[in-house]
Amino acid sequence: MEAVIIGMGRMGHKHAETLTAAGHRILATANTEEEARRALDLRADIAVISSPDHCHAAQAAFALFQGMHVLCEKPLAADRKSVV
Repeated sequence: MEAVIIGMGRMGHKHAETLTAAGHRILATANTEEEARRALDLRADIAVISSPDHCHAAQAAFALFQGMHVLCEKPLAADRKSVV
């Protein structure tokens, strides 16, 4: 499967190691909002969201609407209203 990783801090690197060790291909990584938009537009099979907390809900929702499987670091959102 092909993956994109949004947020390449410590956890993003750990996810990249784990995915490649499992035989998945990393299509793109992103650290900025612009890079994240471009990476999510690639329509990979998997989107790993490990960006700053305030970005999680919007990035995860966009990836889900693109049909990707999503692994999102916690918290998904600051409150329930942000998720719905």
